[in-house]
Amino acid sequence: MPGGPNIGILITGAPGTLAMYLLRELILSNKAKNTTYIFCLLRTCDGSDITAETRLSHKWEELFKSSLSEFVKNSSFITITAISGDVSQSMLGLQDPATYKQIVSRVRIIFHCAADVHMFRNYAAMKISNVRGARNIIQFALESNPRKKINYISTAAVCEDYNSPLRASPLHGNGPYSREGYSQSKWVAENLVWKASQAFNLNVSIFRCGFIYGGQTGVNMNTKKTGGTTAVTHIMSIIYRLCFRLNSYPVEMLDPLVIKEGHAVKHIATVGVSTTDEYGTFHHLGGKLHGVIEILRNKFALRGIPFKDWFALLLKKFDEDPEDMDIFLGKEWFSRIRQYVKDSGQDALFHFKLELEKTPVIGGIEDEIGPNYDAEEYLISVTR
Repeated sequence: MPGGPNIGILITGAPGTLAMYLLRELILSNKAKNTTYIFCLLRTCDGSDITAETRLSHKWEELFKSSLSEFVKNSSFITITAISGDVSQSMLGLQDPATYKQIVSRVRIIFHCAADVHMFRNYAAMKISNVRGARNIIQFALESNPRKKINYISTAAVCEDYNSPLRASPLHGNGPYSREGYSQSKWVAENLVWKASQAFNLNVSIFRCGFIYGGQTGVNMNTKKTGGTTAVTHIMSIIYRLCFRLNSYPVEMLDPLVIKEGHAVKHIATVGVSTTDEYGTFHHLGGKLHGVIEILRNKFALRGIPFKDWFALLLKKFDEDPEDMDIFLGKEWFSRIRQYVKDSGQDALFHFKLELEKTPVIGGIEDEIGPNYDAEEYLISVTR
């Protein structure tokens, strides 16, 4: 099992919100007290001359309103290194084999948070980062002796039943229950990680999280309105503001399972660095939005209406004030959702119902991917 002095930790998925909160928790709680190195892998930005270190520092300041370098001064035993790479590529996208080997030799614990999250893309597009990325992390874990502990961040959307206890069981069946490409790719990746743990005797913990909210991430828009750049904000913040602007909320909002980052990262960090045999699959589902909706309904007297009526009000507001950024982003977001729903033949008209749908997979996906998807295919390509 990983442990002992001077262990190294690799966190993928920075500067994503969960990865950043996890980094902060590892430092704050002193759970990484035997750690000398924490490597944060940030996806390479093509055409950008901004270094990984600068991107990590900027995200830290945005989230925590403090300097990462000053924060780490209080933890002199830790060295944080930001690395530019890509989990979907061999050697995690690192261009220098010597650097890759050096990181391999130092890391004993992996927190694999990196994932493409996109509700409009199909499985074939999402598997490049999410499934191949998991495969490359497994390969990374097998590159040294002792082998590394893998902490894999999954999603509750892989499950048919969300009402499970904290410690859950591995997935079963021939395919995911969602028809949405992201959830399908995470289902395959989770199966791949479990199969690898059995085939190669790897220590693996899997954390299935609900809809994570908080921070400033969530919606990426690249449009003429934003000058051809990406405007990043948080979809839940937009939705709440729009509810007040429209004096109503979509009744479908009662469905999503949500979780705040801090509710999950403490447990993930504790189990993740454990030197005991504490491993398995864990659910972090938080709760549904009923409490929020009760406040909107009772304290602010907002009325619940069907999404189609709510969306019609939104379009009317946009016609009245097309320069309002909240209205614009809301219209863009929900318009894309409606188009996706139309293209996929679904009846649901709201993102959360679509993402958390529990019905079995139907309609051509099995033919495209195969009844067991391709976890076995990726596992075969892993070398001991």
